[in-house]
Amino acid sequence: MIASEPLYEKYIVAKGRKGIVANVHYRRDLIKWAAADKDRKRTIWIACKRDFLYFVNVFAVGLEPRDNQLGFTDEKRFPFITWPYQDETLTRMADMLGRESMYMEKSRDMGASWMMLLLFLWRWLFYPYESFLLISRNEKQVYELGNPDALFSKLQFMLDLLPKWLQPSYTMKKLALINHDTNSVINGESTNKFAGTGGRRKAIGIDEFAKFEESANPVWQSVVSNTECRIFVSTHLDASTTFFRAKLLFKPHQRFFLHWTLHPRKRIGLYKTPEGKERSPWYDAKCLEFLDDTMIKQELDIDPAGSSAQFFNGAQLEILKTEFAREPVVRGELDFDANHVPRLFVERFNGALQLFFKL
Repeated sequence: MIASEPLYEKYIVAKGRKGIVANVHYRRDLIKWAAADKDRKRTIWIACKRDFLYFVNVFAVGLEPRDNQLGFTDEKRFPFITWPYQDETLTRMADMLGRESMYMEKSRDMGASWMMLLLFLWRWLFYPYESFLLISRNEKQVYELGNPDALFSKLQFMLDLLPKWLQPSYTMKKLALINHDTNSVINGESTNKFAGTGGRRKAIGIDEFAKFEESANPVWQSVVSNTECRIFVSTHLDASTTFFRAKLLFKPHQRFFLHWTLHPRKRIGLYKTPEGKERSPWYDAKCLEFLDDTMIKQELDIDPAGSSAQFFNGAQLEILKTEFAREPVVRGELDFDANHVPRLFVERFNGALQLFFKL
């Protein structure tokens, strides 16, 4: 029984340890503990199969190529340590897998695609005769050698960093990952009107669905009959997309709302404006990087229907006014005649019209 093993005692302790140092030490000690003993390896294998979150927090590794993003090191690889919102999301996804479809709308950079891949990889590793399909907006986003953003590159990356004794006998080829031990498979396709047709799947993952453009409706129709579990993952683009309009087709418990305020690092210093809008120093800094409020609504606020496009967003205007704007030479109002034609400028200290030159 697993419960009698020293591993399980360490496992219970480790589940309460999400700190980077404690997690890395636990991973190192566990691999040393299992190194020379076949039964211990088997015990770990069973623990991973039984507990998805244990597998993720002990063996999953992520990739972050950008500098200064992780907060603790310049290393680009990092142990995947789940945040509370990810614990809830992954648990719900595992419970619904194969039975119900899921609709995941998200702020940018919330780890949703990684979570979907982790779920597929976990089932592929430990459960027999499972069949999954990954679809993205073009083939390069699914499978392309040398492209770290491709979905299959991420799968290969996570597989390569598993202990050798946890890796199955497998074949990775273009748009196919085949586990010869479990006979499970993960296939990939790009967007086309036949994507997902033919065969039956445990689940189909559709990544960045809002960007599918004219192929969105054909893809939606083609995957309907092939699985009970379609996982639509995307940041919004605008209110005209199939992804946005499809939201009402999902029951409330099938919807995942991954807003940036759920992320512990991004919500540091969280505050509300007088209008009740939630912001944080991280959010304020990101707003300055976008060209207009439309992108903020889409990329961060998960509110494509409420966007309005002015070239500079509010945060940018405040910075520009504070750092670059000089005081006007004169302020005032235009006075109009009976035909609404302006006839003269009337100087007023609080006038709405600001002039930066002398009349």
